[in-house]
Amino acid sequence: MRSSEVTALENRNLLPSDAVHPPEKSSLPAPSHQGVLMNNIIYLVGLIVVVLAILSFLGLR
Repeated sequence: MRSSEVTALENRNLLPSDAVHPPEKSSLPAPSHQGVLMNNIIYLVGLIVVVLAILSFLGLR
């Protein structure tokens, strides 16, 4: 095989973006305990708001 054929075979499984920007490790930091806690609080408050909105729509509140 010629080197151009080998290169073509190697590049067949790459996405077009991989050729320009090779995949690298995530640069995002690991979630902190405080950040996870804050996300849980926001989730719970949002859930309560949605439940109250549904109950008020049905006339049960």
